[in-house]
Amino acid sequence: MRRSCLLAVFSCLLWSGCGRTPAVPVDDSVYVDALNEGVGLMGRFEFEAAGEAFARAVQMRPQALVARLDEGISILNRSDDDAQIIALERFRALLKEHPLNPRVNYCAALALQYLGRPDEAMVHLE
Repeated sequence: MRRSCLLAVFSCLLWSGCGRTPAVPVDDSVYVDALNEGVGLMGRFEFEAAGEAFARAVQMRPQALVARLDEGISILNRSDDDAQIIALERFRALLKEHPLNPRVNYCAALALQYLGRPDEAMVHLE
């Protein structure tokens, strides 16, 4: 009798875990779609359109590091006047929240290097 009960319990546990669990909850699919769209546009060097996609993701998740950083990277890659200054401001805001994040530091260093400030850039690379 005891074996039958254990077998029934294990069978229930086994069958309850067989459903396919989505990698991303449904609530997050629109957010992830915006990020993926932005990444695809970056790959085609369409930085302004990518920035718009990342901005949508930031609107959905204002505190999300990935979306905010990717938006800054899309700005950094533009050829507009002051684009690198604007990107650097974004990276500095992120550095206040994530001072040891290597991606944020690297992006800040790239912006500073582009702006002709290699000594300041080195601080972020160290």
